[in-house]
Amino acid sequence: MKSCLITLLASTTCSFAYRGSVPVDSINASDGSLVSTQGSLARSNEYISFCGGSKRATLAQVAYVGNTGTKEHYGCNIMQIPASIASHYQYTIEFINDGLDVQECKCWNKIGPDGGINGFFAGNEAITFSLAAGDHQFVAFDENSQIGCSCHNGSIPLTPFGEFASTWVEADFGDDANQKHSGFDASCLVAALYGMDIPALSVCGGSRNTCSTIYRGGTGDKAYVKGMEDLDIVMPIDPGPVALTVRVDF
Repeated sequence: MKSCLITLLASTTCSFAYRGSVPVDSINASDGSLVSTQGSLARSNEYISFCGGSKRATLAQVAYVGNTGTKEHYGCNIMQIPASIASHYQYTIEFINDGLDVQECKCWNKIGPDGGINGFFAGNEAITFSLAAGDHQFVAFDENSQIGCSCHNGSIPLTPFGEFASTWVEADFGDDANQKHSGFDASCLVAALYGMDIPALSVCGGSRNTCSTIYRGGTGDKAYVKGMEDLDIVMPIDPGPVALTVRVDF
């Protein structure tokens, strides 16, 4: 299936830390000193840097790899953060559950750990988190990351081939090959193709304060709905910080 956000590009960079329950170096926001912490969530006054290293496309690849973390720590360009430090990150999404049920949410890189365009298949996700009714969660992304996320009541359904269904938010943050521009959209292309459940999701923000919305059942506004695989309706964002808000199950 065509990726709606990413053009055929190449190269990448990254910063320095790790996701998950391994030690990381973090920066105390009050005095700039380095401290050590555990896990993907910082304490309230700490900034956690992203992973170090880089990953590049080979000549055989036709899709832009971008930032996917490091070889040793795939997906460490994506991490959960507390609201108290969200303003310290250049690229963030705040997920808000407007529904009455607990949502399972997953975020992934477009490019999977093997370099293929398969980051959106089960087992290749970078992070998974639960979102209680009325709750919210911030996720930070390193620059030059091409990502997707999805949420669903209980757990995210899979297609017969193991691809995440439900409704997606897709984003391209600070693209190196596009002069640091960003973009985003909401999409139900996968769920619509397989006749699966399509929950509501909206994503808003960016330099033009626009929204892309999928309504329950598969209609949409400035979003990718059934049959729109070959169209280009991505919400463009000028270079600079990006703070998006995603509301699910409204």
